[in-house]
Amino acid sequence: MACLNDFNYEILLSHCTLREGEEFIRSKYWETYYFEPGFMVLGLRTLGEGAIPVAIEDNTDDTVIFTYTKPCMGTFVLRIPGVPDEVKRVRSGYTKSLTLDRWTGTGEKKAAAAEAVTCPLDVSLRNFNYDILSHFKTFRECEKFIRSKYWETYYFPPEFRVLGLRPLGKDYIPVAIDDKDENNIIFPFHDSTMGPLVIMIKSVSAEAKRVRENYSKDLTLKKWKETT
Repeated sequence: MACLNDFNYEILLSHCTLREGEEFIRSKYWETYYFEPGFMVLGLRTLGEGAIPVAIEDNTDDTVIFTYTKPCMGTFVLRIPGVPDEVKRVRSGYTKSLTLDRWTGTGEKKAAAAEAVTCPLDVSLRNFNYDILSHFKTFRECEKFIRSKYWETYYFPPEFRVLGLRPLGKDYIPVAIDDKDENNIIFPFHDSTMGPLVIMIKSVSAEAKRVRENYSKDLTLKKWKETT
């Protein structure tokens, strides 16, 4: 059996209850899956009652977050980076019934405006209150439209996700904040039927805040200099 010291781990929350650990994970990581108690993460056995949360860190494919209990020491929330194979195993092996139940059976209505994160099993535009602002033939046209309409446009690397959705963009992703309502965000999105679109998702203040705090400063400065 593996030992925790075998890994480059970080403790995100110490001496918590299992419930507190789950709430911490769910509040910070949209891509949270559930497993039967005893599920082993990287050979480390997890403990719990009913369901074990295991999350993938946002915008990564190699970092897992989960609750781990050590006898006589209590329960911790751990973050372990650099484990892409384990991330693939989590994404392909989670318990679908448990995951759906924990995400939809909490007694809370699904927010139409998607103020909270959405279930990773069903991340699609229908989860959100959105408008299609325009449709184009190319990504460049989408970017030009966004830049012409919204001065507060930030840039991200292509792996960046917005509310769990993968925006359109091969080399970079433009994401804008609505000038008239800072709780709305705008970005390019590809629909299999309609092609390249510019989408506005409304009333997502937490995501707008995340955009403002996490954009690539170097990429944003570079893209703005290119057009000035």
